[in-house]
Formats: sequence, C-alpha cells, structure tokens
Amino acid sequence: MVHCPIFLKKEQGISITELLIVVAFLAVMTVLLLVYLNPGAQLGKARDARRKSDLSKLKNVLEDYYNDKKCYPSGLGDLVSDYIGQVPTDPLTKDDYAYSRSDCDTYRIYVELDYEKDPAIAEVGCQGGCGPGCVYNYGVCSSNVGLEACTPEGCAGELWGCQGTGVGPIECNRFDTCVNPGAPLYCNDPSCGGGCTVDKICSP
Repeated sequence: MVHCPIFLKKEQGISITELLIVVAFLAVMTVLLLVYLNPGAQLGKARDARRKSDLSKLKNVLEDYYNDKKCYPSGLGDLVSDYIGQVPTDPLTKDDYAYSRSDCDTYRIYVELDYEKDPAIAEVGCQGGCGPGCVYNYGVCSSNVGLEACTPEGCAGELWGCQGTGVGPIECNRFDTCVNPGAPLYCNDPSCGGGCTVDKICSP
C-alpha cells in the first residue's frame, strides 16, 4: 500500500503592502464621499429649511395677532402665551430673528441663509442684501409692503428694475434709483432676475 504524502499549505496573513493599499483606498473613498456629500453644506441647507419654516410660522401668527388687535406687535415677544408658546430663534446662533415694524400695519422679518445660491433669495429680491445694514438675504413681510432690498454692491454697470403702470404688462426697465425700497434692483440684468412680477415693482 502506497501512502501519498500530504502537503499542508501554509496559511499566510495580509502583508503590510496589501494593508497599506486597502487603507489608502478607503482614505481616498472617504475623501471623495465627503466632497460629494459636503456635510457642511447639507447642515447649512437643513438650518435654512428650519429658518424658512420659522418665518412662515411667524408670518401666520402675526396675521392672527393683527386680525385680533388691528395692529402688528411692536416685538415678537408680544406673541408669547396668547399666540405662540415660544418665539423661534436662529438654529445656529440662537439669536432672535430681525423683526421691525414701521407702523401698526407693516412688519418685516429678516434672516441670513447659509446657502447663498438658494433660489428663494432671488425670489424675495435679496441678492444684493436686505434689511438693516444689508446683512440679510431672506425674509418675510406684511402683504402691503416689500422687503427692504439693497442696491447690488459694486455694480459698475446698469441697474434694472420692474416697472408697472397698472395698464399693460410689468416691464423690466433701466433705473438710476429705486424709490420703492421694497423692490429689488438688478445689476446688468435686463431680465430683472428672470422676469417681473407685482412684488418686484420699482417706481422710477
């Protein structure tokens, strides 16, 4: 009887070179994933969604307050208890939202969104800044006024704004100044930010 020799294969571990290749691959994939997902930008967008939701909620509460008292409050703190449990604050800074009331019938609330390319900024006409010091880029206001939009900074060319006479369409025309601070001016943009609507009207 012939016995065949049995050869045992020696088990081998992972070499240092293979381990380094795997680690390098994982590092590259992690960096690419972080660049693609951009968690900082995603967090900023989440905060912006909260800010918009807060301002929308405040707008509704302010209308309830006005319907009852025939005057908007002098400050958002006046809403507490009867109309809202707690006034929302900025999710990042925890500061109060910038509220202003010029008279009983008008108010404006401003905030600065993190994501500067948010289409909502152009929709409210705050591309060049809004509100006190032009430091805000989004806001809500009573229906009888607009946000206080600022002239685009550093505009060396033509300024354009929407003009309506009440007869015919609203047109985008060149302006030297905008008398109505609630409507935006656009720098070198004869389309006035993609088209004119009632809330974009300036008076020459």
